[in-house]
Amino acid sequence: MATHLGDNKLRGPRLGHSSQEYRSMVDFFETSITSACHRALDYLRPYSFINDFYLAGGTALALQIGHRVSTDLDWFSPEHRLLFPEREIIRQALQGSKQFEIVSEQDGLLFTRLLEAEVSFIHQPHPLLEATVEYQGIRLASPLDIGLMKLAAINSRGTRRDFIDLYCLRQIVTLERLLELAAIKYADRPSFLVIAARALAYFEDAEEQPMPRLSSPVAWADVRAYSETAARQLARRLSGLD
Repeated sequence: MATHLGDNKLRGPRLGHSSQEYRSMVDFFETSITSACHRALDYLRPYSFINDFYLAGGTALALQIGHRVSTDLDWFSPEHRLLFPEREIIRQALQGSKQFEIVSEQDGLLFTRLLEAEVSFIHQPHPLLEATVEYQGIRLASPLDIGLMKLAAINSRGTRRDFIDLYCLRQIVTLERLLELAAIKYADRPSFLVIAARALAYFEDAEEQPMPRLSSPVAWADVRAYSETAARQLARRLSGLD
């Protein structure tokens, strides 16, 4: 497990560093997540089951690059398939809080509200390509792995937040590089890149959603252009033109 190094702190991404180098130099942006998320993290931290999960999604990314405010906690585990007995362990552990409820559940998924924060637990069979980052005893997926998971989310149904997260990641790992690595992480999905070539240029759903709270202004037109360029380049590569 990678450990955060606090003696050479940088505020925000620095162009030219690899993802691994960046992870050893960046400070955590604790104001990038809501007070409800902080309360939920503090509540979850002592439970042993949380050691089998890593935090990914927008909150784990915001903690590491500080690009926006995130309002939920998305936990992933390759080991736990989250069948009923495993979901019941989580339920019994958390129901001691007076502010806990199950929103929905099925095999592989458990969506809850804890202390006014949306908290999800998800079975994720695909391997992490980089070591996790430790944050106050909790494992965070690296920016690179979060970027790859954002690509998978866009393949399903991309939100405006997903596209913006990939855009804000560009100084750490480019979308072009993520698309190369996606073939490794999602090797069991032979059509992944074909779908991505279309999904990265489809914004109809995303444009119905509001902009997230950003730490610095980002133009949606720039986000679109960045994604569309990557989609065109990928389509050319898949067709053998590049």
